[in-house]
Amino acid sequence: MEFNRPPLVVAFELSEKRKAIAADALAGASDVVYLTELDEAARAEALRNAGVLLTLNTSKELRPGEAALLAGARLIQFMIGGVDFIPLSELPNGVPVATNGGGYAESSGRLPGRNRQWRCAAPSS
Repeated sequence: MEFNRPPLVVAFELSEKRKAIAADALAGASDVVYLTELDEAARAEALRNAGVLLTLNTSKELRPGEAALLAGARLIQFMIGGVDFIPLSELPNGVPVATNGGGYAESSGRLPGRNRQWRCAAPSS
């Protein structure tokens, strides 16, 4: 594998439709590599060259020893919000980690019945 720029490495399975959306969104700014489609040697090379790792759960998607290969990455982006259960200590020091906190939640200000004005009543004496 040879890359012009560090690739976006996607660690989880994506449908063909979602792959097309990712390719369209990147518009050639980066190559996209799908870890689930690679053999052992190609996985190691992709992770060593990764600019960004897009992941749901590294403890399930990465094999033992693969997290260390991300030492040169610019970002590890989790698609989930809560990562309390992820062993972040296994990820290389110095590589920024981002989560998608609230990414799938509806804005509470836009839910029906939530646009009420609340008043705080002063206690009566």
